Amino acid sequence: MKAEKTHQYARVMRDLEKKINAGKWKVGGYLPIEKEICKTYGVSRITGCRALDELQRKGYIKRQRAKGSQLISRIADVAHEFACIVMRPEEHLYAPLGQRILAGLQRLHYQVIAQSIDVVLENPEAAANFPPNAKTLIIDGGTLAEAEFVSKTMRGVEFSVLVVPEAPGDERFSASVETDFFYGGYIAAKHCADCGYKRLVFFTFPLDPKASYAPSYRHHYEGIQAACQEKKVELLLRDVADKRQEQCANNIERMLEEIGKGCAVLSNMDFLASQVHRVARDMGWRVPEDLGLVGYYNTPWSISLDMTSVDIQIDVIAHQTVNVVQKQRKGKIVVPPTLIVRSSTTR
Repeated sequence: MKAEKTHQYARVMRDLEKKINAGKWKVGGYLPIEKEICKTYGVSRITGCRALDELQRKGYIKRQRAKGSQLISRIADVAHEFACIVMRPEEHLYAPLGQRILAGLQRLHYQVIAQSIDVVLENPEAAANFPPNAKTLIIDGGTLAEAEFVSKTMRGVEFSVLVVPEAPGDERFSASVETDFFYGGYIAAKHCADCGYKRLVFFTFPLDPKASYAPSYRHHYEGIQAACQEKKVELLLRDVADKRQEQCANNIERMLEEIGKGCAVLSNMDFLASQVHRVARDMGWRVPEDLGLVGYYNTPWSISLDMTSVDIQIDVIAHQTVNVVQKQRKGKIVVPPTLIVRSSTTR
């Protein structure tokens, strides 16, 4: 079915392209409306819309709401197919996100120039390798200050997209795609309450209020608070105070002994939740009977420990980013996370 749909929209697009080149419509004039095209070719609205989107991407037409598809050129505009993406380093947690965005654009036949954000920050001249006729710049991650620096380095870009799954977007960019951290905290805490835990503990590392991720962490905790109030569950906040593994473990053990068995621990990262899991095991506590655990990001840590975790849906974020680029859609898109339930919270 998928292959058939792809064939249908491509067939419609090629026939319309042939008629454009043959002079059926004048430059400045309008192609038939979408409904008529669908009726002429016997295709669905989705297929007809995709065919027109492809013609616009190639530079033949300009689609305008309430007006239709205006013919602006009889020659495909190859320059429109260029896009630049500044991605995270390969060792970064979110590196797969940039790769998915890159692959999605390439499937739509964009000519994509990719560069590491670290390279551009250390050597702004690296941006000189980007084609001057590129219309779109995608910045995947980094702090807002870093993203703004990259954007200014790429002068003349008409459309910029900031992809920040761990922080709110910024109005200085044409569009942003981000994660709903409040909802992530809410669904995690609500799940724990529904599992029967009467006390929830939020474990976190020290938070720099000036950091780009500070608002997202705050929203995450606010979501947890909202669920606890709704479910009438006690909520405690604990700062482990030290990222060094040995000291961190000592702090976690002391806090767990103080809190006692029967609670559920939530964290804003799988790494910290996995530390709690290791310490609890060394104390002789059972998961989930003595201690429930919920992480965040659904990384290999949570998968290997069979730990419940909030998944920020990297595939959805990548798809939305590609869709934003294709349609040059401005504004903010917020992607709701999902909860991957595993044995660390089921009883």
